[in-house]
Amino acid sequence: MPTKPDHLKKYIKESLLPIVGEDYFKLYKSKDFVRVKGPFVDRISFQLSQYGSKQFYVHYYKNLISDPLLDIDSYRVGNRLSNNSENGDDTKWCGAQDAEAQDAITSVGQVYRETIRPWFKSLESIPGYFFEHFANNRNASLSSLEFVIAFAEGGKRERAWWLCSDIVENKTTSSSKVLAACQKYLDSHDAEAMSEALTNERYAASRDAFADLPLPDTDHQTIDSLLEYWRQANLEKFKLEKFVV
Repeated sequence: MPTKPDHLKKYIKESLLPIVGEDYFKLYKSKDFVRVKGPFVDRISFQLSQYGSKQFYVHYYKNLISDPLLDIDSYRVGNRLSNNSENGDDTKWCGAQDAEAQDAITSVGQVYRETIRPWFKSLESIPGYFFEHFANNRNASLSSLEFVIAFAEGGKRERAWWLCSDIVENKTTSSSKVLAACQKYLDSHDAEAMSEALTNERYAASRDAFADLPLPDTDHQTIDSLLEYWRQANLEKFKLEKFVV
């Protein structure tokens, strides 16, 4: 029995890729675009109806590339569209037939220009990421590894340390992986702080006291080193090296 042609796949590659490629998105899978830009991994993905109708949704979203528990198939900062009616286009997003798929992907190209591209541009910074997260998740809590990473990437290292301390000391999560990651952050932060205290003239008066303290047992003597380690691990795990902008 001959395989049915995948019309959506065809027009995603022929028509949509050149448009999103202007912003350095590349095909990650046949119906999926990715780019790694700054502290974020950005994604645009198609979700086909589970009932075989070839109707589809488009998801567009952001995650933190240095999150050690990153799952690039899920998100809390992003949106899902089922059509382009917001921009006055009533084209049905369906790809059962060739012409239908072509029209649908042309419509997605328009929604990319009018809605998705501006959304990504508005969230190119950590403060924008925070705002969008809290604006769309009414139960969002700062006591999470995600916000530890966001604060650290945004240069608020002390705030990230306090969040980690709270998570570890009060066991605000039952996840052993989150607790372990927070402890790694605390150890790297403390190692960096002690190193600075032993070399920076500002701490000369108390240097002897610091010298008597044991160094934290960690492979990463700075926060930058730890964040880069987590970033590289995710690039390798999800095969994202060629998607870095």
